[in-house]
Amino acid sequence: MSPTPIANALTHVYHSDILSFYKESLAEDANTYVHSRSCATGKSLTETLCEVVDEVVAAAARVRTHLGTGPVRDAWDSFESGYVYFHVRSPRYRLREVIGDEVM
Repeated sequence: MSPTPIANALTHVYHSDILSFYKESLAEDANTYVHSRSCATGKSLTETLCEVVDEVVAAAARVRTHLGTGPVRDAWDSFESGYVYFHVRSPRYRLREVIGDEVM
């Protein structure tokens, strides 16, 4: 059974777990979803993070497919882009240390 559109959208909640992972790792914060899932599954942090990224990418593709084309899809795409852009630009997340300024 494939996930419902709402389940696909809720998978995007993990966006923040992905985008916060670097700063949380630098702070040695182990009270995170990725750390908890890693402990629960016995997998490495890297493997777990990659799985979460893959799941979010797949969910995003399913949401876009479900929405098709039109204004609702455009609004979703705008939200998704803005969400990532905010995190990349915010000094709090320190992502520019990883990806640099050239992507902006």
